[in-house]
Amino acid sequence: MRLKYWRFRVRDALGNFRHLVEMSASNVDGSGLRFEVMPHDVGRCTFQARPDGPRLAWGDVLEIEAAELSTDEYTRLYRGEARTVGLSGSPELVQYELVSLRQRLSETEMPELTLESMDAGAQLRAVLEVMTAGQVWGNAIYYDPQYVPDVGVNAPRLDSTAFQLLAAYLDELAGLVNGSRPDQAPVVWGVNVAGYLTWGVSGGVALDVRGRSDVAATEWGAVVCENPCTAVRWFLRPFADLGAVTALSRHPAAATLGRRMVRQSLNVLEVWESVTSLPNPPAGSGYSWGTVSAEDRVRLQRGTAAVPVTFNPTTGAREGAFDITPDDPWSYAHFTGVVTPPRAKVQLSIVPYDSGRSINIQVPVSVAGEFDVRIAARTDLSLGGTGVRSNLTFEVPEDVAGLVTCTFRRAGYFAPDQDRLDALASAFYQLPDALVGRVELRSLTWPPPRQVTVVGPGGTAQTAAVTTEYEISAGAYGHTHLKIGSPDPPTQRAMRQLQLLRAQDAAATALTGLVRR
Repeated sequence: MRLKYWRFRVRDALGNFRHLVEMSASNVDGSGLRFEVMPHDVGRCTFQARPDGPRLAWGDVLEIEAAELSTDEYTRLYRGEARTVGLSGSPELVQYELVSLRQRLSETEMPELTLESMDAGAQLRAVLEVMTAGQVWGNAIYYDPQYVPDVGVNAPRLDSTAFQLLAAYLDELAGLVNGSRPDQAPVVWGVNVAGYLTWGVSGGVALDVRGRSDVAATEWGAVVCENPCTAVRWFLRPFADLGAVTALSRHPAAATLGRRMVRQSLNVLEVWESVTSLPNPPAGSGYSWGTVSAEDRVRLQRGTAAVPVTFNPTTGAREGAFDITPDDPWSYAHFTGVVTPPRAKVQLSIVPYDSGRSINIQVPVSVAGEFDVRIAARTDLSLGGTGVRSNLTFEVPEDVAGLVTCTFRRAGYFAPDQDRLDALASAFYQLPDALVGRVELRSLTWPPPRQVTVVGPGGTAQTAAVTTEYEISAGAYGHTHLKIGSPDPPTQRAMRQLQLLRAQDAAATALTGLVRR
């Protein structure tokens, strides 16, 4: 595309049209416009102009439109929000800097919403339908389900999302999907030049620049990876009164680059999975278990166990008991429920089969008969293996007649869910790029390419263009700069990594709907 005409379309912060500024009236200085675009999102846009040109205020939405002839239909090349207005080096010019509207998503709270486990794309569509119905962004950001497709990976149950930030949820949802299918194209998200929120595999065309006559310059830079990460050491603490359990996630590149570790705490329950299969109750025992919910591997549906009362000649008390045995090694056990009548005493015993020793915990029972028991694995008693059982005993006073009933809200043994942790770890991995450089074309190549074939230092290579920067000078012609790899300076990469680490607990909370304990 050889541009002859371009113009600004200015909207207010809610996307309502304000005015149109033709190229001849824009009063942009001779350095022109520079703006970055990807197939699914846009980057920064910078330019200088006299104040009477674009008449752009902080927070306004700016659209850059271009055409080859004045009679042509204009193509939108950029759409972003003004975040810097003023502070130019010249007293006659104003410096303008715009960013992607995806920044708004890190400033937007999610509604109070509960959703069952479903395809990650379907879950996000359900969230966005509620948000757009509430006119959260006005006309600044649009939603269309075609830009949020299914991806073939289920997201966990979403609970109580009120006050969580949407960007954190999007980041972790993409991390969950990408970690579940590392051999496929990654899921990305943003706000595209049309103003639509996009989430899914990036589209775009492939571009081969070998032998093109409009190649103005090719530059290759050094590969920089100041903060590499090929492994994540997780510190998981299901409850504040229990010790932390550790787990390790590794990227395949750890086999060649070594383990380059980051440490991360994650205090949410949905990174745990049940390792207990509840046995079928014996025939005629008088009790039954609830079943494991297909939507939530941690919780059990509420089930009632009516325990037969027997007489214990040793203690002189009437008792009832049953066993639970874990199938796999475990890290903590958790039992909650209600006993009726409340005056029945409850005691939980953890009994290792291989040693015969046990830990007896007197369960505090409230006036209403409620109990809540948590215990961490004790390796000195071999409690972390499968050779262990739980024995929940009810001591019934003589004046209590009939059966003692126990309703369980949670019962069983739990261990870290390694698959889920590995999926979350994908947000932290930082690997060196194979190729870093820039290719400049003396034409405006539109749409921005998804993939570029170049002749690099090691020969022909097919690589992704991280961003495509367009340059439109005062003479109204366009240049394209293909940025290959990650040319950011180490300080910027370090800051991004630090922000990821700080945001992780909040992001996981947004994903699971559970607050930290």
